[in-house]
Amino acid sequence: MEDLVNWLIGIEDSAAQAYFNASKLFPEDPEFSEFLRSLSKDEIGHYNAMCVAKAHLKDIEDYPAAVVLDPETKWDIEAPFHELS
Repeated sequence: MEDLVNWLIGIEDSAAQAYFNASKLFPEDPEFSEFLRSLSKDEIGHYNAMCVAKAHLKDIEDYPAAVVLDPETKWDIEAPFHELS
């Protein structure tokens, strides 16, 4: 479970950065730029939630993950963030 939570922390951070950076690309459209910044803030909230989950998991000896992502699925989720960066 810890591996999954660590991976999710990275994904949420990547998403927050991608939305924030994208918001700077649209200075001529303040509403869209603000929308992207608000998405970034949402992702930061997800990031913080995963950090809290990680902190709780450190006190648990073993907690099996209910979801397992194979490398191909992880890449399908990660690829857009690599492209955007």
